[in-house]
Amino acid sequence: MTTIDAIEAYLSHQRLGGREPSTVRTTRHALRTVLALALDDELSDLAAEGVGEALLTILRQRVSQTGGKPLAESTQALYVSIVRAFFGWCLGKGWLRANPLELARPAPTTSARPTLPLVPLVSPLAPSHVGEIVRWLRERSRLTRRQIGKQTGILVASLRSLELGQHAPAAALIGQLLQAPSMSTLPERVRAAGLDRGLEDNGVGEA
Repeated sequence: MTTIDAIEAYLSHQRLGGREPSTVRTTRHALRTVLALALDDELSDLAAEGVGEALLTILRQRVSQTGGKPLAESTQALYVSIVRAFFGWCLGKGWLRANPLELARPAPTTSARPTLPLVPLVSPLAPSHVGEIVRWLRERSRLTRRQIGKQTGILVASLRSLELGQHAPAAALIGQLLQAPSMSTLPERVRAAGLDRGLEDNGVGEA
């Protein structure tokens, strides 16, 4: 199940429960704002390590569409409570194995707004397979799997399997990936990580 499908199911649940239309609209906006980068991904992927911190960092760096300023702390708190409730509901349905926000470490107590780049959902420092680098590059560019698929012609399911390390990257798949601008540094990152063994013939290990 994708994240967007789960959101729509949750909103239907709220409507059936008698929630006011304005409350449902606020819930939809909050969920789509906080989970914007994962709407087309599998909901279960959100339970991965580090996702909670990444979602909170993205929210803190989000700006208002009308004023162009960071969201007020009260708005951020409201959005977090809505997303936490959504994750709790998904846990009850058996769609998530853990609440990403419950796994997140608390933000440091400071009044200053964060100025660091977005926290990647997958660390590029010590990847165990090529798919982790692919996922990190995609998320650093704020692209969904579906967007990468449109750029390269790769099926979302194939891209997901690659990112999760479920199969080794084939020559044709790597060649397609390199068509995406966000993947331009993939070869050098793969070599730097020492993961290019056996990949020289499929385009990753080439200079």
